[in-house]
Amino acid sequence: QAADCVYGRIGNGTTTLPTDLRPLSASSEPEDLPALGYGLFSPSRELIPGTVAKEEEAIKTAINRLAPQLQVLLSAKRLRMTLNQSSSQLAVRASLELTEPQERLVMQQETVRSPQTLPVSRLASIITNGERPTEIPAGGRIRYRLANFGDRPLYYTLISFDGRGRALALYPNTVSDDSGDDQMIKAVARSSSIDPGDIQVIPKTGIDWIADASSSWVETHLVFSIQPLYQTFNTLWQAMKTSGSAGRVNMVSQPLRLAQAILSDLQQASLSIKSEEKPQDGYRLNVQAWANLNFVYGIAHTPD
Repeated sequence: QAADCVYGRIGNGTTTLPTDLRPLSASSEPEDLPALGYGLFSPSRELIPGTVAKEEEAIKTAINRLAPQLQVLLSAKRLRMTLNQSSSQLAVRASLELTEPQERLVMQQETVRSPQTLPVSRLASIITNGERPTEIPAGGRIRYRLANFGDRPLYYTLISFDGRGRALALYPNTVSDDSGDDQMIKAVARSSSIDPGDIQVIPKTGIDWIADASSSWVETHLVFSIQPLYQTFNTLWQAMKTSGSAGRVNMVSQPLRLAQAILSDLQQASLSIKSEEKPQDGYRLNVQAWANLNFVYGIAHTPD
């Protein structure tokens, strides 16, 4: 099985890994790297930002320090395994829009095998990136527009990964009250749903989502389900009670736990279509129960 990342060491301010591995990307600047340090590298041998310490350290210390980044990488891998734009039978479309400095449609993804025919998007024809990677200006304000063209309500969640090795998620847009956690989770589910024929915009109007200038790229997953994502919403709700991130896209401290909650919810939704025994060592998902659309784009920095 191919490696998801490589653990290596940079020494003496150079941009090379040990001699049995290929050199780093030419974009890595020697002066930006520590004299000695262990870090994580992509399969193409490019340094994953934020994973190299600025001082010499023992291997065990480095491994413990890198544990959060490894959790992010594993959670991203698990979510990528649920991508099903070409096989999902849900009728959904998601659009990434830039609202500032200039309002425009940036990207659009939709399912292609749903029983319902999705209406033709008149705006999609204006996207003319050609072979160039999609980019958003640093500091630009963005939003996602979600459309449900099916005949039943859908529930959604959003999780992103960026070039700084962080995981971020859309936290529930529900404030605390005295009704208890169970009732609050149901309220969260209602606030994260799209009725048949309806459109939702996230984040909600009045809440900014700014393209972080400190990151070089972003990968976002928009997950839709025919059943409420109760485990996912509960994980986010418990974290939100101490973070004050209601309705916002903010960092996730336990991304692997969140990814596992999403997978468990999708399996539960799949079982609602066809009842069968849960697998003991994995997940069994039905394409009639969920859709995962993803958006990958770079952050463009204006030269000083």
